[in-house]
Amino acid sequence: MSSERKVKKQNLIKKVYELVSKHDQVVIVSLMNVGSNQVQMIRRSLGKLGATLLIGKNTVMKKAMTLRTQKLEDIKNVEEKEFFS
Repeated sequence: MSSERKVKKQNLIKKVYELVSKHDQVVIVSLMNVGSNQVQMIRRSLGKLGATLLIGKNTVMKKAMTLRTQKLEDIKNVEEKEFFS
């Protein structure tokens, strides 16, 4: 994999992680069989509502979500240890 693509993927993972950390609600959908014109219309509509549409490869999105989930589990474990100590 070229270093440019690797950096792009790392940046996308970081962006997904930050957005998931920042917001209380996240919607994950498949865009299979959705045309580019329709995606643009959805993006514009969501933008008017203050929402963000982020599109990425499945594996990259899964990686970001896994990292965030692990972070939450780590925080929960620390809080439980402090509570039960």
